[in-house]
Amino acid sequence: MNKSDLRLVQSGDAEAQYRLYRSLSFSGKAEDGKEAAKWRKKAAEQGHVDAQHELADSYQGASWQLMAEGRFELGDSHLNEILVQNQKDFINWHTKAAEQGHAFSQYELGNAYRLGDGLSKDIQEALRWYLKAAEQGYPQHQIQVAKMYESENGVPKNTKEALKWYLRAAEQGNEMAMIVIAARSRNGELPKNLEESLKWHLILANEGYIDSQYCAGMMYLGGEGTPESYIDAYAWLSLAKTHGHDFADNELETLKPRMTNQQIADGQALAAKCYESNYKDCDL
Repeated sequence: MNKSDLRLVQSGDAEAQYRLYRSLSFSGKAEDGKEAAKWRKKAAEQGHVDAQHELADSYQGASWQLMAEGRFELGDSHLNEILVQNQKDFINWHTKAAEQGHAFSQYELGNAYRLGDGLSKDIQEALRWYLKAAEQGYPQHQIQVAKMYESENGVPKNTKEALKWYLRAAEQGNEMAMIVIAARSRNGELPKNLEESLKWHLILANEGYIDSQYCAGMMYLGGEGTPESYIDAYAWLSLAKTHGHDFADNELETLKPRMTNQQIADGQALAAKCYESNYKDCDL
């Protein structure tokens, strides 16, 4: 750190103090650890939001380390006091960061209220903080909101809201959200939409998910969300079979007698083209 930056640190500039903390943290020198922690706390005390978030997490980390090391020589009573204080500090600093808009601190507060961990359990307050985090665009936070609307006791069930948040996460490429939408839009656990289900099954199938390859095949076979297509059904079921899906072989054997020789040949060609292109060319 140059002299100009050091002057900023000494004058109380929170951003400069945070940069010094980060620099010392990554120095690789064990002796820099305490000094780094000192400047992180000074930055946090002046309202630096990232410093507040990281300081909060450090208290949780310290508790985990104590428990992992089995520091029972401290005595049950003393150890418990340390853990309780760490939990209070964890909540305190995450609250400060969350109130300034830090998405991950907002998510941690949501967890604390939902689980009653360090705070009185309050599902509505948990949802409020999860929503603030989700609105900043992080898929894992959006999925948590969706789950709350689907099945959390204390939150009125709202499958349309759940689907909205799963979609936001899926549209950012979150595979868990894609899988949920593909499955539950087909079976009706979310608002039933076979076209939407097939869309996400095909996206996943093109990424090599064998369950979605199988489901896409079955949806083409049954005309679910798409016109019936034996050729597409044969291709996707063949790919699922190639990758070891338990039921794809039986479905193919059931399908073959309903197809012409030309349809079987076209299905085989489509499956080969799709596989050889690494799922980049899977259209008829």
